[in-house]
Amino acid sequence: MNNKKNKNSNQINNDSKIVKITFSLFIQSLMQQSLMALGLIPWPDSGLIKPKIKIAKEMLDILAILQKKTKGNLTDQEDKILKTILYQLRIAYIEKEKKITETV
Repeated sequence: MNNKKNKNSNQINNDSKIVKITFSLFIQSLMQQSLMALGLIPWPDSGLIKPKIKIAKEMLDILAILQKKTKGNLTDQEDKILKTILYQLRIAYIEKEKKITETV
């Protein structure tokens, strides 16, 4: 019975280490999903690099919508992060589409 209490208290302690989500972290998580969809980093569940261009495009659209809807409501740092991420992902998307078009 004592072991069960220790396991439960450990679980509670592990749960308390959850990182507080900020707008910047949220945007960075969307960026990671975009990079996976572009085939630039592996998917965590399989470890495989599997481009999913339609998903990448959707992620870019989501980030663009967030940029439009949050205009004037972000800190300078948040705005810079969002602009930088969008720029880098758009370039990566164009390059990936170009490679796909060349192979067809």
